[in-house]
Amino acid sequence: MQIRISRLSSTDAMMRLLMDDVVRQQAQISEEGLDSSSARRAYVRALFALVEATIWALKRRVLNRAERQHSLLSHTERGLLREEAADVTESGAIRAQAKFLPLLPNVRFTFAIYARVFRCPKSPTYTTAGWQAFRQAQALRNRLAHPKIFGDLMVSDADVKAVDKAQEWFLESAHALLSASRRARKYDEV
Repeated sequence: MQIRISRLSSTDAMMRLLMDDVVRQQAQISEEGLDSSSARRAYVRALFALVEATIWALKRRVLNRAERQHSLLSHTERGLLREEAADVTESGAIRAQAKFLPLLPNVRFTFAIYARVFRCPKSPTYTTAGWQAFRQAQALRNRLAHPKIFGDLMVSDADVKAVDKAQEWFLESAHALLSASRRARKYDEV
C-alpha cells in the first residue's frame, strides 16, 4: 500500500512541476513580448511534457483499476496502456518491446478508455476549435522537435494563441474526466 501512495505523491509532484513550467513560460512570453522566441519554444515543449505526463498518469489509473477488476480491459488494451507490444525472437522466446503511440491517437484512446473504465458520462469532444488547436499545437511541437530549416524554429503570435487554446482544451478535458471519475467512485461506494 505504501508503494502506491509514494507513486501517487511522485506523480502529483511531477504534474505540479510541469504545470509550473507551463505557467512560467507563459509569463515569460508576456513579459518579453516579441523578443521571446526562446520562451515561446520552451512554452510549447513544456505544454507537451505536461500532456505526455498526464496521459501516462491517466493510463496508470486505468491499469490500477483494472488490477482489481480484471474484466475491464482486453489483453490488447492492457498492452497499449503499458505502451508495450510482444515480439518473438529467432530462438522462439517472447520479449516485450516498447510500443510508440502517436500522440493524437494516444490522447483519444486514453481519454476514451478512461471514460469507459471509470464510467464517466461524457468524453471529450473532438469537433471543437479546442481539439483543432491541439492538433495544430502538436504539429508545431513536432516541427520544433525535428527542425529542417531555420524557419521551423519560429513560433508566431498565432502559434502561441493556438497553443493557449490547445492547453485550455486539454486541461479542461482531463479535468472533466478526473472529476467525473471521482463522482463515479463516490457512487460506487454508496
